[in-house]
Amino acid sequence: DRRRPGRAGGDAEVKTVRLGDVTEVVSGGTPKTSVSEYWGGEIPWATPKDLSEQKAQYISSTSRTITQAGLDRSSAVLLPRKSVLLSSRAPIGLVAINTVDMATNQGFKSLVPDSSKLDYRYLYHWMKANVERMVSLGVGATFKEISKKVVSNVEIPLPSLAEQRRIAGILDAASAGVAGAEIILDRIEQAPVEVFRRLFHNFPSIPLGSVAQLKSGSTPSKDRGELWDGDFPWFTAKDFKSSTLAGSLDRIAPPEVSAPRVPAAPAGSVLCVVRGMILAHTFPVSKILVEGSFNQDVKWLRVDQREVLADFLLWGLRSKASWVLDRAETSAHGTKRIPTNVLLEVSIPRASISEQDEFKMIIQKISEVKERAREVLKRRRELFSALQYRAFRGEL
Repeated sequence: DRRRPGRAGGDAEVKTVRLGDVTEVVSGGTPKTSVSEYWGGEIPWATPKDLSEQKAQYISSTSRTITQAGLDRSSAVLLPRKSVLLSSRAPIGLVAINTVDMATNQGFKSLVPDSSKLDYRYLYHWMKANVERMVSLGVGATFKEISKKVVSNVEIPLPSLAEQRRIAGILDAASAGVAGAEIILDRIEQAPVEVFRRLFHNFPSIPLGSVAQLKSGSTPSKDRGELWDGDFPWFTAKDFKSSTLAGSLDRIAPPEVSAPRVPAAPAGSVLCVVRGMILAHTFPVSKILVEGSFNQDVKWLRVDQREVLADFLLWGLRSKASWVLDRAETSAHGTKRIPTNVLLEVSIPRASISEQDEFKMIIQKISEVKERAREVLKRRRELFSALQYRAFRGEL
């Protein structure tokens, strides 16, 4: 065994061991999808998507289940509870602890710890702290994947069980603090929609098309590199991660020199995504805080702000997300698209500018609370990262 210095007052030395020596590394499998009797049973069956969607430390249910026959007639393995699920491809490094017996697909190299040597919560936190390391071990041309052999040979510091549990308890508490701050921030971010619905649910409505024009975006010529060597914001679907956008991931030359000429929306404009797989689960609508252009998957909702304020339009559309997504179309290639006529038919309340302005003031107050919540979350994440760093260096 290799050894490293322990924390002051704790173990004098901490040995490192191979994961294969203290865990059973288990691959997953998928029953034949064409056999209906293999599916819809009582055995939870996890995929990397399940872990990416729930993002929690523990997982107790999955979007799909299999039967005992499906388990018996495939390479899937039933993992006992308190195993550590590790996604091994697409993507590498998603981690969770199962609270019930569970199977996984082949996108996992899960770890069943020897409870006499390794605490499952300690293992979970070590894996979370070493995601980048696990990703770096992936190989493959089409997509990266880590093998069972690679995972088995990864070395992990192994203090005494008592010390592992002490470290896990500290990291559990810090992680819970982060999760709590994330929940609060998420609720604050949803507040404007709830306020909008409560304030305007009894108002007469009008179609969006009666107050807005839809302007489509475009993409500069890929053959002219100079058009992509600029500092002018160019918004695409991947930018839409919040209700306000202060900048874009891609920059282009100013619109007046682009070819074909791309439209430019002034700061304060409302943009929405109308095409792309992102529409499978959300309808992105945002207000841009800077002048910017946008591609053909995005539309600019041009309104006379003497009649319709941007914040009113933004949250009005966000409050109709489910209605819009229910009417999205799917192409032969599986791409989601919102037809123009659907957008134009979205109903918005007929409210006066003074009523809209009152709503805008409420939104500004919510934004102030949200910024404070973000600061709390930032500090808690920084504390958790610092504790993670120290925990596995024998310094906690």
